[in-house]
Amino acid sequence: MDISFVGNIAHHQFNQGNIDLNAVAPLTDWTRTANNGSPGPVARFLDPTSANGGTGGFYNTNLLRALGGAYPGWGGIQQHTQNGESHYDSLQAQFNKRVGQRFHFGSNYTWAKTLVYSRQQWVSDKLNENIAGGTRPQAVNINWGYAVPNGSNLWNNVLTKQVLNGWHVEGIMTFYYGTPLTIGCSANGAPIGYWTGTPSGGLPFRCQQNGPLFLASGATPSSVGSTAPSNLWYPFNAGSFALPPVNSLGIGSTPPTLTYGPGVENVDLSVYKEWHIFSESTILVVKFEAFNALNHFNPSNPNSSLALNYSNGVNTNASFGTITSASLPARHGVVSIRFSF
Repeated sequence: MDISFVGNIAHHQFNQGNIDLNAVAPLTDWTRTANNGSPGPVARFLDPTSANGGTGGFYNTNLLRALGGAYPGWGGIQQHTQNGESHYDSLQAQFNKRVGQRFHFGSNYTWAKTLVYSRQQWVSDKLNENIAGGTRPQAVNINWGYAVPNGSNLWNNVLTKQVLNGWHVEGIMTFYYGTPLTIGCSANGAPIGYWTGTPSGGLPFRCQQNGPLFLASGATPSSVGSTAPSNLWYPFNAGSFALPPVNSLGIGSTPPTLTYGPGVENVDLSVYKEWHIFSESTILVVKFEAFNALNHFNPSNPNSSLALNYSNGVNTNASFGTITSASLPARHGVVSIRFSF
């Protein structure tokens, strides 16, 4: 048995070209008061040849740089930085046991958390700290193998040696926690430039969270107008999320990780038979393997993207909260033959 703590931390990680010294800053070609005191685009940055009489789009990026960048006449001027961070902590335990010459058992458990940070140009440092997307907080693996006693010990002849000897059974069981999830938003029918204009470098657009993540206990898909089966649905409360306020630069209060998706439960089994041909070192093995042997359905993450109408805030994504695929395939088998000499 072994129990250990494993951790690492990295400072000053290299970030390639994540700062543009000639970037167009947020609220340059779009401001909160440009449209007669209301949010909208600044007229001199609009392309007069675009749709709707010049209100359909901004100039291209380099023209915007010429009008609003720090170095007119230049394109992007990339700055490389070394301020990335990562932080990993884990508890790792394992227990392995061999019983006699025929049975072995192994298991391991991991609790882990990974935080990563990569600087973006227009936001504060803490806004970019996040749980790494592939992190599963808990994982358990169990493996075992059993060499079946030779049947010729009970009835010893040439036939029983060939048929009843050399059988083995093995299995692997896997139990993983889900991966991080958050609720994302997009705006339908939003005005051009919403909410920042066209800043180079991007901004982490996030919903504004105004209530609990989940609906009240007992909620069903039909209670919110969804046609999803109840076992393929997460009761996310769409009413708790809205488009970020106008003065937020599009960065609402919803954190990068709110919950975790479905976990994984899987069992793989194999049975194989060995024949020693001519000598002990010449072996023929016929193996049958069953992956996801119990045919357990392992759902993928639910749809967590809201498509909110800019005018009334109504969600138009009918698939919100619905699970539409599996993370692992259904049960399937493989037969293989191996000859060693």
